[in-house]
Amino acid sequence: MKNQLTTILVIGASVFLSAQINSSQDSLNIKGVESDSLLAFYNPNLQELNRLETDAHIFSTDILQNIYLADSSELIKYDRDGNLLYRFSNNRYGQLTWLEASDPFHTQLFYEDFQRLILLDNTLSEIANYNLQDFGYYQSSAVTLSYDNNLWIFDSITGELRKIDRLGKVLFASDNLFYQFEENPVPLRLLESKQFVLLLDKKQGFFLFDIFGKFLKRLDLPITQNIQLRRDLLIYESEGSLYLFNLKTFDTTELMPNLYPGNSIKNLRLESNLLYELTDKDLEIFEVKN
Repeated sequence: MKNQLTTILVIGASVFLSAQINSSQDSLNIKGVESDSLLAFYNPNLQELNRLETDAHIFSTDILQNIYLADSSELIKYDRDGNLLYRFSNNRYGQLTWLEASDPFHTQLFYEDFQRLILLDNTLSEIANYNLQDFGYYQSSAVTLSYDNNLWIFDSITGELRKIDRLGKVLFASDNLFYQFEENPVPLRLLESKQFVLLLDKKQGFFLFDIFGKFLKRLDLPITQNIQLRRDLLIYESEGSLYLFNLKTFDTTELMPNLYPGNSIKNLRLESNLLYELTDKDLEIFEVKN
């Protein structure tokens, strides 16, 4: 476990920038670190740093350890200490389906009901707004930005994973997945690193593709939407535990054991040496001790 966790921390540290944005704006209500933390109690390798009161239903983090909390109409970005940095409001496209902020310069917001993918910069200013219907995709539930600023999208009509440019032109396409499995895929999410594309299916779990859209294999992993992809490492949460899956070796390592009974976890994320846990009442931030 120590070696695998060190790998994650090194990846985070290699891209972590020491300069942080100074802000004199409002901050979240932060409970002092002296408050009891059952998670830290049951996990001696964790030390609670902050606990932020929030009723947000979706959250994400970036490689700079910033926090993104979203409700039905507003996204708010905070630094690791709970200081408010920026806001983004949108009530035109219905409920936010998912949020991905791993890249702080290309935060992704997807509104499935309106087939809209919005990209924001590091100040939460809109830099792109894609209506997938303009490209002929009317029922897509899975789309993501590629590392070269094109788009990966699953075509629910043809059963293909496609890479398209920003004008909708198809650059790469997989074979028809409807012919390869007993059940037609019902994608929930897409994630991409520079080497792999991961498609999360509602019933069949994870499908692994290469960077050209060629299907490689289906991964025997639990179905969860609490996922992060860092290079060739998939970090995922399942039943209150945090795991690391290597997409090259197909090895799984448990990074953090089951949490305390009765804890209602919405999401867990790991950024460098910080672990973030979103519950129904708050977001807890822990330092992972080496």
